Amino acid sequence: MKTSRYNFLFKFEGKNILFNSKTTALAMLSDDEYDKLAPFVEKESISIDADILEPDLVKNLSYGGFFIDDSFDEIKSLRFDMFKARFNSSSLSLTIAPTLACNFNCPYCYERTSSRNLTITDDVKQSLYEFVKSYIGIINNLSITWYGGEPLLCLKDIEEMTSHFKEICKDKVFYSAGMTTNGYLLDKETLLKLKDLSVSNIQIPFDGFKEKHDKTRCLSDGSGSFDKIIANLVSFKSLYDDKNNKLPSISLRLNTTRENHKDMIKLINYLKEKDLLDYTSPYLAKIDDPLDKVYKNCLTYEEFALLEKEFNDDYASLTGKQTSRNSYPEKINAVCVCDSLNSYVIDPQGYLYKCWEEIGKREFAIGNLKDGADYKTIDRAYDYMLYDPSEDFKCANCKILPLCMGGVCPYRRINNVLPSCDNKMKTIKSNLMSFLNTREIKEAVLNESFAN
Repeated sequence: MKTSRYNFLFKFEGKNILFNSKTTALAMLSDDEYDKLAPFVEKESISIDADILEPDLVKNLSYGGFFIDDSFDEIKSLRFDMFKARFNSSSLSLTIAPTLACNFNCPYCYERTSSRNLTITDDVKQSLYEFVKSYIGIINNLSITWYGGEPLLCLKDIEEMTSHFKEICKDKVFYSAGMTTNGYLLDKETLLKLKDLSVSNIQIPFDGFKEKHDKTRCLSDGSGSFDKIIANLVSFKSLYDDKNNKLPSISLRLNTTRENHKDMIKLINYLKEKDLLDYTSPYLAKIDDPLDKVYKNCLTYEEFALLEKEFNDDYASLTGKQTSRNSYPEKINAVCVCDSLNSYVIDPQGYLYKCWEEIGKREFAIGNLKDGADYKTIDRAYDYMLYDPSEDFKCANCKILPLCMGGVCPYRRINNVLPSCDNKMKTIKSNLMSFLNTREIKEAVLNESFAN
């Protein structure tokens, strides 16, 4: 028996805490147990003399992955889990843009140069149904994310496609859906319709408080959108007050830049005044631009990490809740569409992509609905699927590798927009501290819900 390379042993507010980043197991130790474990538990692959510890403690710590068999290779185990998740064929995940048209004219939009007048045709829809049918008998789950452009411009198409998808799935495949929308057309009636269409989660972006949001998330005629989106959200209150309504969860993505970062707490205070935080979940999102090499508009990863911690702390103080991005650390296997085999982004013409930010850029398409995917068409698709952080010396020897797996989305990595490892470590530790601050640990046990 030996120690795991992913153990963290530390003291927190008088408690002795043991955490493992591979299993995400958490234990609280007595002072005597801490003193016995301290000399070796954080050292990598140190043999353990079990006789110095109580048998029940050894059993529990082994269950939590703090102690492992002498022959167990944790790096190989991580690689196995990573590739198992990436090449899992039991689910099909499709991000569908029924249109690239949009009622907004955001100056930074990466789709501004694409054919924005494109809308899905009946022929493409038919090819889409046939594409999904080809997976029936193989998959257990079909997950759809409605995207754009602005997907609500094509609500009737979404209704039609949802009906067909559900008919194809019937009792054989579990169907689920989500949506990313600018929120302008998301009124009360539309929300209820999306509920009936099995849309369980909705994401709405904000670019700061009213003045800055309206400057960048403006309508095609240049007018602002902030007041209308807020009015839509306020109109949902009576629906969410009725706990019997199984309504979509609403997350608010707060796009954070060098220009608007001071707006975010002001925005949270405003949302609280409107009672919107009772049924929406805001979180800070870092904006990256591979062309912004000197970080004129984008924040560095170090700056964003500090702002995110400040924001999360202020949000918790204001609301008594944690943000959705300030949560207990989770092990990462596959990251997103880019590195998941049965995941595709589909444009209105039926072309297949491996990243949301590549949609509409035909040179990055890896196939189409009729002919299927062909990874040989573009090398970066192989790069997405085959990148292995354990082959990087620094990553392979990092204690938070299971929670990071290279630390950045595949698209950002290809464009050399890399995060700071130190700040990634600080963020994970901060999230763990926040968890310990909000939950009283009463006895020295391993919590099974955190042992994967």
